[in-house]
Amino acid sequence: MNRYFRKIINIRKVKRFLLPFFIAFGWFMLTAFPILAILLFDRKFNFNSTSGNLLTLWTSLFGIILLVIRYKGDPYYLPFAKKRMLHRYAKGFLFGLLLFAINWLFIFGLQGFHVRLAFSFSGIPILGLFLVGFIFQSMFEELVCRGYIMGYWLKRQKLLTACLANTIFFTLMNGFNSEFSVSAFLGIFLFGMLLSEIRLITGNIWFCGAFHAAWNFAESRLFGVTVPGLSDSGMILKSTNTGLSPFITGGTFGVEASWLTIGLYLALSFWVLSLLQKQKGKLYGTTIAGF
Repeated sequence: MNRYFRKIINIRKVKRFLLPFFIAFGWFMLTAFPILAILLFDRKFNFNSTSGNLLTLWTSLFGIILLVIRYKGDPYYLPFAKKRMLHRYAKGFLFGLLLFAINWLFIFGLQGFHVRLAFSFSGIPILGLFLVGFIFQSMFEELVCRGYIMGYWLKRQKLLTACLANTIFFTLMNGFNSEFSVSAFLGIFLFGMLLSEIRLITGNIWFCGAFHAAWNFAESRLFGVTVPGLSDSGMILKSTNTGLSPFITGGTFGVEASWLTIGLYLALSFWVLSLLQKQKGKLYGTTIAGF
């Protein structure tokens, strides 16, 4: 029976496929060490508070440093283009902000949100800390998913596996909450696939990290949309669901589960894919022209 099983499934290939998933999960676990250290001193520390949210975001810097030390000099795992870094990042950030704002406006226009102003000058320093925190957190996730996992398979010339493997891992890591649903799965999966395509066409991770950071920052802190695991978040606006169908608003999971957002991700993915067709044969390196 065991021999028959081995003939059907190549155990060595299965282990090789799962290895980058386990290593990637280990990188995420390493960022939990500072949090565990705090819990040793204060078991009642509230990670859903503002300070708790900031701490969780900023500990991602620890993970970024470790990744850079471990894979220094490897453009597949650390696809940092050295030229025009700020330009690439700024472009990605502005694109992310614009895209989220358009998506939010569609939902608001369909009366999916009650909106109220929440801005306070005294909150600007905290808003700045959240901005930097989301930059760290998003770049860490991108380095693990679109950096390490994707780079692992790109090194082996497995383009489709590179895109699917990192996107599946990214989706699962963002799905550990009670509000996860089929639409949430689709939304996060398409978001990850879009970022994978962007890494391919740009040849670096600056645009991906910036786009990811801008989306998260806009969703939680600028527009104040419900985000599982974060405290009452809006610092410019607060957007609360009106009770309109989750099909439009995404419900309690957030706008990623909205079918409007899913449609937006899908349209963008097809658009970037069409651009990739023109770059055929230049997808594995880090020299593809700016996006």
